[in-house]
Amino acid sequence: MTWHLTARDTTCLIRAMFQTVKLLLCAGMVLAWHCVAMADAVRPDALHGERDPSFKIRKVYDYINDISIQRIGSESGLSFEQKYYNYGAATQAQRAKRKGHFFVVNWTAEKAAENITVLFEYRQKLTQDRVYRLEMPYTSVKGDKKTEFEVVGEAFEKQGLVNSWRISILKGEKVLAQKKSFVW
Repeated sequence: MTWHLTARDTTCLIRAMFQTVKLLLCAGMVLAWHCVAMADAVRPDALHGERDPSFKIRKVYDYINDISIQRIGSESGLSFEQKYYNYGAATQAQRAKRKGHFFVVNWTAEKAAENITVLFEYRQKLTQDRVYRLEMPYTSVKGDKKTEFEVVGEAFEKQGLVNSWRISILKGEKVLAQKKSFVW
């Protein structure tokens, strides 16, 4: 038995196939969106809670200590930073160990507090979604503070620049203040 399809039958069959494909694509997109939304909602590294207005992260700035990436301009302030981060490194090996990505966090504690931790979470260029953490504990704080974090040496050479970051001031598990990069 042989089936003979007319032009009209072929057109109907093609339309039905396109409708099925469109329906499957829409269902897949809805499922993917739902999975992403749920992943963000239950992500274990997400820090939540009310912020304390007496703690503020005022400014976060970074410096890349790598001549191949960071261009030194004609202004003396730009070359000063490179000299500052390389101070004391006399040999090429010592300078290579200081090559990296430095972050300086200026923050304020308007009221006295004890057992505070400044947490620096970051992702690097070659490790993509893997999150690394650096912590700086303080036994007691009050007033203006400056905390420095550095991603240097082998971690910088093998995994690259820091692409995104989040800085949190914690008391135990409670987040007192937080600032993050645009792409976090």
